[in-house]
Amino acid sequence: MIKRLSGSASSLWSLRRKSLSTGKMAGMKPHTTQASWFFTAPTDEVAVRRGDPLGLQAIAEDIAEKLAPGLSNRTMDARWISLLCWCLREGHSAWKAYGSGGKASGQASIAKELYPWIKPLELLWVARAIEVTQEAGRGRQLPGIRPIRKWIEQDRRPGQFAFASSSYEQYRFTGAYGGYRAPLRALDGLTEAGAGWLPATQGLQLAEIVSAHVTSPAIYMRQRGPAPSPENLWTRALEWKPSSSDFIPTLLNQPRQLDGDERAILRRALFARRGNGDGQKQSLRRLQVVEALARSGATDRTELMADLATVLKAETDLAWLPHLASFSALADAGTTAMNACWRAVSNAGDRVPNSTEVASIPEVRNALAELVKAARRWESKDSNTWAQRAGTLSQTMLASPGDQPGTLRRLIRFHSQYGGGLKWVILDGDKIRPVARLRDGDASVYQYRLPALTRLARQCGVITGVPPLLQEQIEAAPASTERIAA
Repeated sequence: MIKRLSGSASSLWSLRRKSLSTGKMAGMKPHTTQASWFFTAPTDEVAVRRGDPLGLQAIAEDIAEKLAPGLSNRTMDARWISLLCWCLREGHSAWKAYGSGGKASGQASIAKELYPWIKPLELLWVARAIEVTQEAGRGRQLPGIRPIRKWIEQDRRPGQFAFASSSYEQYRFTGAYGGYRAPLRALDGLTEAGAGWLPATQGLQLAEIVSAHVTSPAIYMRQRGPAPSPENLWTRALEWKPSSSDFIPTLLNQPRQLDGDERAILRRALFARRGNGDGQKQSLRRLQVVEALARSGATDRTELMADLATVLKAETDLAWLPHLASFSALADAGTTAMNACWRAVSNAGDRVPNSTEVASIPEVRNALAELVKAARRWESKDSNTWAQRAGTLSQTMLASPGDQPGTLRRLIRFHSQYGGGLKWVILDGDKIRPVARLRDGDASVYQYRLPALTRLARQCGVITGVPPLLQEQIEAAPASTERIAA
């Protein structure tokens, strides 16, 4: 499911910049956090994934950054922000005591040396949630839950927590820190200089709250002899208090308010109404969007986007909002059609079907009809100058809409030319041949960070409940490993 590309930070950024430039919205800059993210990321490898079959993700990411700045689709549980602030504080102290400490210079060097002292702490919180819950951690956002369960069953033997070596390295991206790195950097007061590594004022306050539930006594007094590995140090150093059984990542299907000081600090960080600077502007935008979502009575995603556009129409930096609903409908229909095509081809087994066979399958036929309908809606909005890739898709689908096998072939050619990440299928004459592994099926629709935003708002007491339409997406999201597309 993952293919890794290795190389320097600059080459990684050039790849990312290329993908943004081919799909970005006219008049809208790619959000600036991408370059700095790669230069200061905990590792110099990036995963190429197959969740962007039509190459519209760069547009969706720009929309998401405008609607829910400083978040990601994985930031669904505010509790993890608290836990990670504690992990950063404890990891930094251990790094100073046992690692190179303050000798490292530059963010990339600090990231490479510091993160190994943080990673075991993340994993031990996952293990704690597995051990103290009746459902063994199910239904919570616990990256790495399967190998951690195995590690617990193996009596916590030293090593990489029962991860394969490659998966343990990839945890830098797929783990909790990778998922919550965006808010750790973007939210005022969480980390020093917004670097994402050393807790600042509010981050230290959250870390202190976590310390009421777990302690790491006297581990920073350097003893004679070789320094322990981070894994060996943390697995023997932590002392869990009984109250930690209730202070773990929360159930995704039960979005409830957090308690007391934790809720108040996180609310200030995420949804402050007053303040100065860019951080305050982002906070107000998150608050504005989540309040609009909470008031909407929409029953489908397109209607929800239309309601959001109506409420935010006066915002000068969101001139593209009138087209948001039509873009969302087009992207959803395109993804649904690709998923239907993939299922039809993969269900054919060893036989390679042709386009007429696949297009005649009811699921595919209906999905193509909806895609043509969405393309007509897009064209009627005269939106091609706003998102050129979406305009190209709509024109491709409308070239001969009555010819469904032809429409399917054009969709596959579009996927081959513009799709991001790994390819799913290719045309071999009139045959549709799968090129991805069969277990790699189905991409999710773009979420624009809205389910994550509303759940955080509920936990912070900003809204009284998550809209059902968005709660469904939260519960359907893969909480264990992969990063979710915008």
